Amino acid sequence: MQPKETLENEFQSQISAKYNMLYHTITDAMITADALQAELIPSLIVWPDNGSLISASLHVILFPFKLLIHFTIPDVRSAPLSISGPSAKTAALSILMSILWLIPSTYVMVLSLEILGHQWHV
Repeated sequence: MQPKETLENEFQSQISAKYNMLYHTITDAMITADALQAELIPSLIVWPDNGSLISASLHVILFPFKLLIHFTIPDVRSAPLSISGPSAKTAALSILMSILWLIPSTYVMVLSLEILGHQWHV
């Protein structure tokens, strides 16, 4: 078993290496940020690749809702990035729109469950 100081030093060196790698500047010869983002962040409305029949069916059924959410809530993962991440305005708008979507969604969910409870005599 290694001494505590050795483990702490090893941990600190791993963290600093990851930090340096994360903030390393991307040169023109490397992959551009847009291409990297396109690979890492799949859109809500794209067809699910290599999915089962169930995932394809759910995608077709839920597509209108996915489309509404895609166009009404800004995606902070694909917002223009700076060193500190997406802008505060984009993040605040995304939170506000998410809350506004939660209000009618929860109302419809509770109403549906009340109807099912009355039909099943629960």
